[in-house]
Amino acid sequence: MDRLNLGRQLKLWCFTQLCRLFGSTAVHLVLEAIEVYGVRKYLGLWNDYKDQPLGEALKGILQDEFKHEDILVTKLTERKINPEKIRNIFLGLNDGLWRFLAR
Repeated sequence: MDRLNLGRQLKLWCFTQLCRLFGSTAVHLVLEAIEVYGVRKYLGLWNDYKDQPLGEALKGILQDEFKHEDILVTKLTERKINPEKIRNIFLGLNDGLWRFLAR
């Protein structure tokens, strides 16, 4: 498979546009979501194979993922995401969407 299916292309486009629109804060949030998703997948696999040789390899991968998670969380706390700004952005987008649809 050389290409992403249509759903994945749309998802990638949306993430790219969000990151362009909201800058580094959005990039950090997207990376955080990717890390959490990866950890969840590896935890599920480790739970299935923990008593087998593959379990030890998965344990090493999980440790690496937790290190990456720690780095990202540290970076996010350094930036201090302002929830008030995020709320205002979404309320503004919501208001704009309703005005657009009300035409």
